[in-house]
Amino acid sequence: GDTIITEEYSYAGSLGCFRKYGANIVGIPVDEDGMDTDALEETLKNLARRGDKPKFIYTIATNQNPTGTMMSLSRRRHLLKLANAHGVPVVEDDCYADLLFAGNAPPSLYRLDRDNVIYLGSFSKILGPGVRLGFFAAKEETLTRLLSWKIDGGTNNLAAYIVAEFLKEHLWEHVALVNRVIKEKLAAVVEQLEARRDVFVAFSRPQGGLFIWVKLPAEVDPVRLADMAAAQGIRYGTGKAFHAKAEDIKYLRLAFGYPSLDDIRDGLPLLARCVEQAQGAPVGA
Repeated sequence: GDTIITEEYSYAGSLGCFRKYGANIVGIPVDEDGMDTDALEETLKNLARRGDKPKFIYTIATNQNPTGTMMSLSRRRHLLKLANAHGVPVVEDDCYADLLFAGNAPPSLYRLDRDNVIYLGSFSKILGPGVRLGFFAAKEETLTRLLSWKIDGGTNNLAAYIVAEFLKEHLWEHVALVNRVIKEKLAAVVEQLEARRDVFVAFSRPQGGLFIWVKLPAEVDPVRLADMAAAQGIRYGTGKAFHAKAEDIKYLRLAFGYPSLDDIRDGLPLLARCVEQAQGAPVGA
């Protein structure tokens, strides 16, 4: 029954966790500069008038999942100002922060406000999902409260030691290598999407991360499209999976970290054909 604020489109895993515990999720619109903090301001005012104080604001400010957007510095400052004014803590999911292909990201929300932000990070995105290692940072009082709720089987100390030893000497060298590989894959995805703008109506322009957010034609049946794509061996994230209210929106998320360049160049034309068929249009080349 508690209220949690997220971006309107957010990480499906977090949304699923919040729903599991019965939270009321309020989504804030997202544009090319990340969460619309003017809309956040209005939402916080409306909630306050009803006596509803959110438990926290959950945001992926850098390389947002699923949209790939980057929250501007001015919006980061505005978000923190609003959070402090309303007495609402911020949970910053920054696990894609090291995956940057063009310049630097603005400073993290945690760096800007260490008193009111809980910072979440991950080694899985730069080393591999099987590492299963992440971390969080917060002020000491918050750390103590959070650790008392740690209910898993315990951290894998062997994996932690291995990762620590490797990253002592090779962190930024390894991150640079990962970014070169992923950047090339993103370029291949964009090339294929650009060539088929009739079916891929619009898409985000990520500066980093592992995802690109694609808008589909209004006539597309998302359920039919998913079935047709699956028959071709194509998997993607549906718009519904990432929507704060689980609405069946005409978007999809493409994850380009795992597929090879050949997979991307072969698969996207097939996906485009599925989109055409799912809206009843003639099958194109």
